Amino acid sequence: MDDCAVSDLLALSHALGNDPTLVQAGGGNTSVKASDGQHMFVKASGTTLATMSARQGYRCIRIRPLLDLLADDALMQQPVAEREAAVKERMLAACTDALPGRPSVESPLHAFLGRCVAHVHSVGVNGLLCARDGRKAIERIYAGSLPSLYLAYCDPGLPLARATWRAVQEYHGRHGALPSLIFLENHGLFVTGTTPTETIALVRKTEQRARRAYEEAAGRPCPLATSHKSSSLNPAAAEIVQRVVRRLWGAHFKRTPVVRLSRAPAALAVAARDDAAALLAAGPLTPDQVVYAHGAPLWLEETHSEAVVEKSLAAQLQTTLAHQTSVPRTILLRNLGLVVADTTPSSAAMAEETTVAALESLLIATAFGGPRGLTPAAADYIENWEVERFRRSLAQ
Repeated sequence: MDDCAVSDLLALSHALGNDPTLVQAGGGNTSVKASDGQHMFVKASGTTLATMSARQGYRCIRIRPLLDLLADDALMQQPVAEREAAVKERMLAACTDALPGRPSVESPLHAFLGRCVAHVHSVGVNGLLCARDGRKAIERIYAGSLPSLYLAYCDPGLPLARATWRAVQEYHGRHGALPSLIFLENHGLFVTGTTPTETIALVRKTEQRARRAYEEAAGRPCPLATSHKSSSLNPAAAEIVQRVVRRLWGAHFKRTPVVRLSRAPAALAVAARDDAAALLAAGPLTPDQVVYAHGAPLWLEETHSEAVVEKSLAAQLQTTLAHQTSVPRTILLRNLGLVVADTTPSSAAMAEETTVAALESLLIATAFGGPRGLTPAAADYIENWEVERFRRSLAQ
């Protein structure tokens, strides 16, 4: 084992994984190439960067089989379920350790980048990536300072890896070097460097520029750097909503759900806006919001009457479940905050963390043409993808 590479992987993963503005729940991934140039240590799928240790949370994998996956045109012609099963088996076969877990689904994308690679879902950058005018803003903000590449949205996994591989090859042909930053529309940021310190600094620098861009465009402090003035909590209204949610969500879960109220600044800020319902109608912004929260929050305008609350939420559940198989895990309440309902405390915590980050990104996107959510087809792909069902099972 390459102890230096593992040490670098842990340093990179812990620095990013302990900052919820950069990585939430089980999202994001990291890798470090071994000194032999033939192997790579990469995060295990569904695990958290913050809890990675020398004994768990990553896999050692041979790089050559990952590059072979990228070049396998016949594989892309297979039905999605067959293709993804083959990719999983080939990546597991390429692992050379006896550690638990499967390598990150993004491992092929890591394989052709630099020594240290970090994939983050930083809320400021994602605010740009999930905005209608975000691409123009990114090209302006980062032009001339850092080698960067922007990719339109692509289904995660092998399709995304192949699209990025081709784009990076073209970029290298033009510039003679790899891009340091890869912006993935409605998804996140890839950063590549030679050391953990360099890579971490570049992640933070890129995020800081996104925040400053928001402040310049909006003429006010970034929502990530300030606390929304907290409205006073109405305990009676909060209890009404939580009681109804326990009843309605419990009927779907076939068990009493874990229900919690979040008063996170981003949730309060969106809940106080006149256009809150219209903003949430953009739908989920990123794959992680689909994985851990099963979509954007439902919206509840009136909370004074239990009958009104139940009628509104029951109707919204019926409409939502006509288009997706899973019950949304979050509800945003006018001037009250965010109610989270899930089957276990850990999955509820992940749904809350992912949704709060998405709401922060949503606020930033308002300064760049408004939010642009995932298409229904993109969200459906993620909702039914075996890899994401596996990640959700770990969250349980």
